[in-house]
Amino acid sequence: MTTFNIRKLDATTSTNEVLKKAVSKEQLNTPTLVWAESQSEGRGQRTNTWQSNAGQNLTFSVFWPEIKLPSTMHFSLNTVVCLALIQVFEKFKIPLLRIKWPNDILSDHSKVAGILIENVLKGKHIQSTVVGVGINVNQVEFKGLPNAASFAMLTGKFYDREILLDAIQFQLYSAFTSLHEKDSMQEVARFNQLLFGRGNWCEFMYKGREQKGKVIGLDAFGRLQVEWENGSIESFHDTAQIKMLY
Repeated sequence: MTTFNIRKLDATTSTNEVLKKAVSKEQLNTPTLVWAESQSEGRGQRTNTWQSNAGQNLTFSVFWPEIKLPSTMHFSLNTVVCLALIQVFEKFKIPLLRIKWPNDILSDHSKVAGILIENVLKGKHIQSTVVGVGINVNQVEFKGLPNAASFAMLTGKFYDREILLDAIQFQLYSAFTSLHEKDSMQEVARFNQLLFGRGNWCEFMYKGREQKGKVIGLDAFGRLQVEWENGSIESFHDTAQIKMLY
């Protein structure tokens, strides 16, 4: 099976930035994965940073050219990446896996992985994408992050990160190559089955204050549907509008 062209770095600012520069300068047009032992400016959604001790976790980004996906279906990329990671994590016996909207992977209530997707648009289509992934593997202490956990903390054993990365890149490659064959509604249904808080009343940060709402699930476009205590239902497309609290 064909796989990503892998580039390993000792240290960098951000693997997403490395790939975006490579696409611009080298006119990169092949599936590529950049893995860094250390990132000084690793990013999560929006202005969030990703805390990761050098040599203990996995911080990498993948570039996929020729997506040719309507821009209205951008959440399909998020769905297939999250579900691909879940499949691999299950094989490594990580318990109680859930997806916290839009793209954090949890074990019970603890975050073990985060995803950052940056698409390149051409007209009304996604031309290519860069997907950044951070996974807490062997780190056993996260200062100031009470809801973070690693594979080692959850299972009591340490992992060979290269074996884990190999399994992930095979799964991601398969997910991207079959992207256009997937039933988007079926994928959203699978995402909903794993959605953290679904059917429960949760705390949200909304319009500058904490507010309680019930998580209904995702609609066909990947928008989070929330029912408020007054019975009204709203849909949200990203964390700039609403943020689910633990």
